Amino acid sequence: MNKSFTLIEILVVIVVIGVLSAFILVGMSSITSKANIAKGQAFANSLNNSLLLAKVSEWNFNNLTGTVGQDVSTAANFIKDSWLSNDGTATGAPNLEESSCVTGKCLSFNGNTDYIECGNNNSLSMRTTLTLSAWIKLSNVTSPVYQTIINHGLQISNGEYWLYLTNGRVSFEVGNGTSCSFREQLSLALDTSWHYVALSFDNGNSKAYVDSLVTGTWGHSISDTLGGSQTLIIGSYPGSHRFNGSIDDVRIYNQAIPTSQIQQNYFIGLNNLYKNRGLTQIEYIERLTELKNNLTQQ
Repeated sequence: MNKSFTLIEILVVIVVIGVLSAFILVGMSSITSKANIAKGQAFANSLNNSLLLAKVSEWNFNNLTGTVGQDVSTAANFIKDSWLSNDGTATGAPNLEESSCVTGKCLSFNGNTDYIECGNNNSLSMRTTLTLSAWIKLSNVTSPVYQTIINHGLQISNGEYWLYLTNGRVSFEVGNGTSCSFREQLSLALDTSWHYVALSFDNGNSKAYVDSLVTGTWGHSISDTLGGSQTLIIGSYPGSHRFNGSIDDVRIYNQAIPTSQIQQNYFIGLNNLYKNRGLTQIEYIERLTELKNNLTQQ
């Protein structure tokens, strides 16, 4: 196994160690801690901006306006794709949240009627490589049993990909446009805290992540598909299996982005969560320690 670090991994380790050291030196002083976190966040964001990522779409929900807890489907809003043009529309009554989110705003889904449709542009289709990621926070781990995060038309007769939960365990299926090519379920069960979930698919080398940890690797292969007639849905399988909880910062890439980039995205999200009071100081330090340990174990 290759034990060497990439440049981005080394930089992230430096930032993590710096932030942890800052907490120790200031004796948990909240003012100084926040200043150091802001510096770490600015540094991480500069790294992110310096990379040429194959990002297709990102829905962070920050364009939404209105009263917190408001049903966004009845507001004068659309769900803007903050990266390109795959804008979405809400069905049911997903509620706008503006507290304890990852990017500043997020949406809460009721597990029954709420979801977002984001169109069927070919840019959303798999071309043998793909990365899906999102921050999620479950309201109920086991109800519904199946809870969809991202779906692109995957049914028995057609479709391409489906990232979802089965009794709180991250699961996914990938198809070839006519049938399901393979499905997997991770053994790690989530709780009701915020978690970063990602699937990096590459023919013969696919990886699933929970937070910054690689939780599974597979050697599956499929042929190139263009399922542009299928609608991408956030929070629902076609007609069922809807998400019960909060979703934030949904992203799709047309490449299998490396582990180092997954970990960087997770690190940036942790900083944002702490800033937005989505994590306590103790939880934040524990998550950073886990991230550092995950880096050193590769």
